Amino acid sequence: MCRLIVMSLTVSPAPAPAPTGAGAAPPPEASRDPRLPMAVRVDDLPHRLALDEARGLHATGPDGSDGLSCTTLRYGAVSLSQSTMDSRGTVQVSLDVTNTGTRAGDEVVQLYTHQRRSRVPQPLVALRGFQQVHLEAGQTRSVTFSLAASDLRIWDATRNRWVVESATQDILVGTSSADIRSRAQLEVRGDTIPPRDLRAVRAADFDGSSGTVLAGGTVVAATAAGQWLCYADADLCGGPGTFTARAAVPGDPATLQVRLDDPVHGRILATVNLPATADVYTYADITARLPRLGGRHDVYLVFGGPARLSTFSLR
Repeated sequence: MCRLIVMSLTVSPAPAPAPTGAGAAPPPEASRDPRLPMAVRVDDLPHRLALDEARGLHATGPDGSDGLSCTTLRYGAVSLSQSTMDSRGTVQVSLDVTNTGTRAGDEVVQLYTHQRRSRVPQPLVALRGFQQVHLEAGQTRSVTFSLAASDLRIWDATRNRWVVESATQDILVGTSSADIRSRAQLEVRGDTIPPRDLRAVRAADFDGSSGTVLAGGTVVAATAAGQWLCYADADLCGGPGTFTARAAVPGDPATLQVRLDDPVHGRILATVNLPATADVYTYADITARLPRLGGRHDVYLVFGGPARLSTFSLR
């Protein structure tokens, strides 16, 4: 069975722009934490690769020392087979690596990407490939990676599907995530994630949360007061006047606040009373009037006690 190890990247390359943190099967790298986890199959790693929680993926010498301690390397300029790529395309990333020292050595050349702008929080860098090469003294070898647009896809919680966003991607090549030696720029022509439509939303399709847990299917469970869900960049231009929700409250009655732009200090549009139900499998439909307003806002649902939420809408 293939084992998985989680590593953290601490590099800060070009200025970064988040899950997405959507509850409905987001890509594993989506996070607001700058120390972002990446899953790597240990069986796929060359024997000279090591994983370090603080530094991420890096090369090691036969004695356990870092990198090519017995020689020096020069990375050439990154060459792209094309400067733009559509959502179904593939680009070849090539560069020369030269052993400028007097001894032979091995190098693990690593390819990373950094997406400059995104609706969804992105990792600072994402590992896209690596190759181990042996270089005699003075030898130059060409290294080529194939990068597909599908490698760059992210989970769009607003429409419940994978998308490749239109964005500028920094193509980064180096010896580790903390030692980028050469870079290029790729323009990706993909999709633009639209503002959220809150007329019919599964609770699990959130952009952010605090304290809540997924409880199966579309359901999100809060276990204490103050926990919240966020649905970012929602289009309220239609002037919704009614909030409806489907909730289960197996204990004491609770409340659910609808707030704009901040879960603590944001404007309260409504405080909805959630009546107690027989158990966690019994749901009640709740309706509340909202003041009519427009614009684009982050909408927060703040729980006033333990409850389960399945779906909601602003109409």
